[in-house]
Amino acid sequence: MESSVKVAFLSGDEVTLEKILSTDTVFELCQKLQQEKPSPDGTVYSIMHEVDVLKYDDVVRSIGNNFMAVVKPDLIKTVAGKWRKVSGDNYFIGLEIAADGTYKCNSGRVTDGIVRVFQDPPEGKLNFRRDVPDANDHNFDLDETGRRMTGHCPQSGCRWVLEKED
Repeated sequence: MESSVKVAFLSGDEVTLEKILSTDTVFELCQKLQQEKPSPDGTVYSIMHEVDVLKYDDVVRSIGNNFMAVVKPDLIKTVAGKWRKVSGDNYFIGLEIAADGTYKCNSGRVTDGIVRVFQDPPEGKLNFRRDVPDANDHNFDLDETGRRMTGHCPQSGCRWVLEKED
């Protein structure tokens, strides 16, 4: 069954999105909103209902049909680019993060990595993990400048400090 939802913006603008399915998640709502009213370059939408910031896997229709959209920096696009290892083992040598969240590292030996955002700025928490079974987690904190990350692997105990190249 399809329905519509209204999304309001701080500017006072409002968009009505049609054909919202009973199974649509906030992630899918954001995709439809981007098609109807694209957010500025380097940003994404965060969806709120009343005072709650919704998670991407929340089901829209179970929450309501009136929402607020706010624009926030796209953390993946912030970290996209080449990074150099300041300290730690050689795993992150040659780290290059693409704007779609994929990455390669380990001097080109790792090409199947995916960056996941765990917490938006100002905390800026990221998880780097290969797309293979039993892959290790590499959890990083991004500093407020978006140019330095400190991280560790809970499975191996290794730690790294990385800086973005110009």
